[in-house]
Order: sequence, then structure tokens, then C-alpha cells
Amino acid sequence: MVAFFGALAIALAIGIGLAVGLGRQDYVAENIDEWVDSSRAAIEPVDSTSEDGPPGTE
Repeated sequence: MVAFFGALAIALAIGIGLAVGLGRQDYVAENIDEWVDSSRAAIEPVDSTSEDGPPGTE
């Protein structure tokens, strides 16, 4: 799962880098805040007060 999100972050960084480098700075500047907000909203907060810990930690 960590590898997936790492690969996703790398893909986003490459995509944004290419967009900026190829002359789409205005488009990226107008939309980056919306993209960040939507990605934050898509991530569910993790409940750290759960009584069930990882398997094997009793």
C-alpha cells in the first residue's frame, strides 16, 4: 500500500513538473489549490484512538 502511494506521489510530481516545464504554469497556478484540497478530502482520517492495535500486539 505504501508503494502505491509512493508511486502515485512520484507520478503527480512528474506530471506537475512536465506541465510547468512545458508552458502550462498559468493553468497549474490556477488549479493547484483545488487539486490539493480535493486530494486531502479524498483521504480518510485515521482514528488513532482505536482499541484494536496491529495484529500481534496484545
